[in-house]
Amino acid sequence: SPECPQILSSRGDTPVSRCYFSGPKHTTLGKSMLSAPHSRESYVRRVAGDASVPWWDAVLITAGNESQARVFDSEIRRRRESGRIPPNVRYLVVPDPGGRRIGSGGATLHALHTHGASLADCDWESQRLLLIHAGGESRRLPQYAHRGKLFSTLPVKTPWGEISTVFDEILAFSTAWVADLPAGMLVSAGDVLLDFDASRVSWR
Repeated sequence: SPECPQILSSRGDTPVSRCYFSGPKHTTLGKSMLSAPHSRESYVRRVAGDASVPWWDAVLITAGNESQARVFDSEIRRRRESGRIPPNVRYLVVPDPGGRRIGSGGATLHALHTHGASLADCDWESQRLLLIHAGGESRRLPQYAHRGKLFSTLPVKTPWGEISTVFDEILAFSTAWVADLPAGMLVSAGDVLLDFDASRVSWR
């Protein structure tokens, strides 16, 4: 498979590999994505309950409708019950309200409102949030329309020997992103895997 194309961040000095998921036969993963040893090692420790590994306070996932949200909730619940994602983290799936598509900007605001409104005390100044936009309709890949490309499988295995998905890889890779993030929100797309040297990014 060809390497993921290299682009530059807004800083102009941080190379980023952006990989769009377009189905199992056409997925391209950079070589570093297939190993990413430091991110994966830290992620495995965090999943095992090692609180010394910095991670997100909440993972917010947008969905296009209630039906898609139920599928996402089921996938997350299965991982929580089997101990395959970090514990003591809020995983919140937020569908577009009223069955109407509200776009990425509207979905971002709606997810933040839902997250804050459902907490008795939401300290925004200390929260570390990962927001994943996954409400796409997969019109070009209808076989993923119900489950969503976020939970589509990849030619990679998880640290536990299971077939990995875009969701699993985003969580593992994001362990490096959040390591030096004091607070704030990072927005990711549910059909893209980003591979970059997070140590060269200043979040402060």
